[in-house]
Amino acid sequence: MIIDQRDIMQAVRQMPPPPEAAHIVSTADIKQKVIDAFHSNDDEYVGLPIQFPSFDKLMRFRQGEVTVLSGENFTGKSELLNQLILYHVTRAKAFIVSPEMLVFRTMHNMTCQALAKGLPTEREISDFLDFAHNQIYLLDQQSSFTPAMLINLIRYVKDVYDVDFVVIDSLMKCGMDENSEHEKVKWFIDNLCITAKNLGIHIFLVAHNKKPLQGQKPSKYDTKGSGSISDLADNSLIMWRNFAKEDALMEGCDRAEAEEWEQKPDAKIIIDKQRTTGKRGFIKLWHWPEQRVFLDSKEAIPQRISMVRAA
Repeated sequence: MIIDQRDIMQAVRQMPPPPEAAHIVSTADIKQKVIDAFHSNDDEYVGLPIQFPSFDKLMRFRQGEVTVLSGENFTGKSELLNQLILYHVTRAKAFIVSPEMLVFRTMHNMTCQALAKGLPTEREISDFLDFAHNQIYLLDQQSSFTPAMLINLIRYVKDVYDVDFVVIDSLMKCGMDENSEHEKVKWFIDNLCITAKNLGIHIFLVAHNKKPLQGQKPSKYDTKGSGSISDLADNSLIMWRNFAKEDALMEGCDRAEAEEWEQKPDAKIIIDKQRTTGKRGFIKLWHWPEQRVFLDSKEAIPQRISMVRAA
């Protein structure tokens, strides 16, 4: 059968305009926004700040973006994210999906962080959990999910609880093999980005890195699985842990060597990609295991969070 191209074009012309046509703009429509972008730093300072002041000029958590936080096992990725959520708990709501951890264990750890002590009193624990009642929501389900189910769940939680942050911990529990099912991973990351933008929320996705070669600096290219994980995400953060320091101090060393190790950081957060500003950098961190927090100074002391709600 021979198809006449004129018939095809006639059929196309009779179709209604596509919905996307409403979003076509000319340069005149966006001229003022372009001009304003040259004279404003608003993009850099929109969003909620990272907890560490020395990092605030480098990055903020903006609505409509997806941040991938990657790192090797046991580098403290989950601990750091919980700490960042707590830092904003008086002014922002969070939803945590962490199938690898029982929900009461997650809140046990967050309570230590919030109260800056390893063994708070029962009254302190109760007061904090009552305070966090309408600020932190968790999914009490220890199983893998399908990508489509998670996207729908995020939409539902935003509609019902009006959350600002979503934490997915981690990619390996999202119903895909990140090392082989690259198209599924790409679809999921792409739809996370679309969901974040449409709902005006910030989504954190925890991913795992391959073990780097000796002396190799970790980067977004070390993330296990498809390159689309870091390519499609708005931001790529890497958690690096100074395992050499921990091993040396645990195994025992002389006083001079121990003092030298103590001056070195326990960890670093590395900004390896930031689409909005293009800024990259890192910050050194020291770890307080009892309080389960990272701080950006060796002399800093863990502090209780404020339980006074922001106006």
